[in-house]
Order: sequence, then structure tokens, then C-alpha cells
Amino acid sequence: MNPYEGGKRIAELGSKRINNLLISSSAAYLSDYINMPEAVWFGDNIPPTLVLEMTTSCINQGWNGIVNGGFTAKLIDLVGGTAAAVVADQQFDKMIVLKHSELDYHMAIPINKTILTVAQVESVEAENRAITTLVRVMSTDKTTVYTTGTLFLRIIDFVRLSNENSLRT
Repeated sequence: MNPYEGGKRIAELGSKRINNLLISSSAAYLSDYINMPEAVWFGDNIPPTLVLEMTTSCINQGWNGIVNGGFTAKLIDLVGGTAAAVVADQQFDKMIVLKHSELDYHMAIPINKTILTVAQVESVEAENRAITTLVRVMSTDKTTVYTTGTLFLRIIDFVRLSNENSLRT
């Protein structure tokens, strides 16, 4: 499968590399073979769902109720849209992605615990490497839902699970 099928490519590839992340108008795409600028866009408009296993750290809440913090996140599944087809076809390694995030309401998530986040992509700000998602945050056994709402993820770094070396932009 050609990852450009099913969507019109409207950004030119450049010399700046975002390692193993291909961003579309509706999703974060994993890729291991492309040199790219801030984004490569596809026109499929099918919002996929990212399933992330996340460990929280450095959580704090500001006066306005916005929660800021850091997460270590392991992508364990990607459902729907061209992104899922690309990942399935290329059989890419799953990635650990370090993110900063904000949640727009009071967050009841245990610190330093591993949680499961099911996040449907709403929008992508390619120039800032930020992804806005509607999320459901639950325990890994899916018995407890901690919270739901809007989560803003900012890509910080990428680590290949099969390699100890960090891939940096």
C-alpha cells in the first residue's frame, strides 16, 4: 500500500526530519522512511483513535484549572483512518513517545501510575507538533474510568522500543 493513496498530499517534503512521526490533518502517522518538514497532510478526514498506555509524572494544576504534566506514552494500538492502514502495512515498531500535555478540567489520575488512554484525534497543529484529542482515561484493566475530556499532546521525543538509542529531531 502506498501511504499517499486515499489522500491528497499538499505539503512538500523537506530536509527537517520528525523521526517516525507523520502528521496528517486528522491524525498522527507513524513512519520510518520519510524525511519531512513539520507535516505531511492527507485528505482522508477520517479521525483515527490512538490507544496509549501512559505513565504520569510531574502533574500540577494551575489557578485556572488547567492541569499540566508529563507523560511517558507507549502506543499500543491505532484504529481507523489511513494511519492505521499505514501502520499495519509497514509493520512499524510501536513507539514510546514523551509528551507534555494539558487537560482542560480537574484531572483525577494517579501520579506515577500506568493508565490506558483512548484518544480520538480532533485536530493537529503540525508546526507546534501538538495533537488535540478527546480522551477517555482508565485503568489498564479498563475497570476504572478516571476522567474524560480534551487532552492536548505535544511531541517531545521518540524512542524506538527495539533500540536503546533515542531518536531526536
